[in-house]
Amino acid sequence: MSNNSLFIFLFILLIQCNPLQSCFLNSKAHVYVIRNVSSDSIPMKVHCFSGDNDIGTHMLLKLHDNIKWDFCINAIPNTNFYCHIWWGKKEKSFNAFHEVWSNYVLHVWLANDDGIYLSHHDPYSDAKKMFDWEP
Repeated sequence: MSNNSLFIFLFILLIQCNPLQSCFLNSKAHVYVIRNVSSDSIPMKVHCFSGDNDIGTHMLLKLHDNIKWDFCINAIPNTNFYCHIWWGKKEKSFNAFHEVWSNYVLHVWLANDDGIYLSHHDPYSDAKKMFDWEP
């Protein structure tokens, strides 16, 4: 095996075997879904997933309860995460992260009384309504 072939092999191995889950060449994305409704009396159920990862189903019971996940952005922009939120008789399914249209590494989804909002900044003062609840 030539030195160039060995270098390429080791480089690919390094990229594929990343035990620390740090992002070697690309940015890390951070996605939150936050319960931001005025009443704690109705539980909120959230399920988020991609084609490769299931974040699981979580119950958000009180104001500001949240789920969060991080992942390395692919060199080939094909990452998609989807979420489905149920709150009483209301629900909404949406694409929570779509790498092709995203220039942001922070996606904060706020489940408010009147719909689902998105912010790319902390403290979320710029959140924009993206979806209404569906009955």
